[in-house]
Amino acid sequence: MILSITGFIDSSEAATALTSAMKGYQVSVDDALSIVDKFVATDQVAATSAGNLAIALSKTAANAKLAGLSLDEVVGQLAVVNEVMQEAPESTGTFYNTMLSRMGMIKAGRLSDPETGESLSDVETTLNSLGIQLRDSNSEFRNFGEILDEVGRSWNQYSTVQQRAIATAFAGTRQQTRFLSLMSNWNTALEYTEVAANSAG
Repeated sequence: MILSITGFIDSSEAATALTSAMKGYQVSVDDALSIVDKFVATDQVAATSAGNLAIALSKTAANAKLAGLSLDEVVGQLAVVNEVMQEAPESTGTFYNTMLSRMGMIKAGRLSDPETGESLSDVETTLNSLGIQLRDSNSEFRNFGEILDEVGRSWNQYSTVQQRAIATAFAGTRQQTRFLSLMSNWNTALEYTEVAANSAG
């Protein structure tokens, strides 16, 4: 009910979104209000709403958790994209899910031969050209949050050609604008992440 009221969304939609976030991040019912705190605190500093953040997160929570991103990081990044794009939160969540899926996508047949050390995906090939490793070893991905942070912090140092190559690898053609909005506003995403992290109560 608190999320419904503060997020200006229907109570059933709020329940569905909050349940998805809780299940995706394995948060107990007793700690559910801490998630709402993150949405509301970020809502107060970003040009998006707690309801939009909840709905966007519901589209990507499980994938984000698997990729190693903290709940605070995801909320901060979703807030920036939703703020810049000013679109339906479902679109923001779908973009984020697509980006994470593309980061973890591997080429057919490569998983069975990890000893080669060859690039497993277009994302890995692109990152390698920038000196960023997608994997810790031949069989283990690095934390995707750390990778995004490396790219985001160096974004303005890349040429426009490199930026387009990164955006295409990470997000494809259809989601490229959303990825560019995230990277171009990376410092703001970090600020919103901090807000979410310090939102308790």
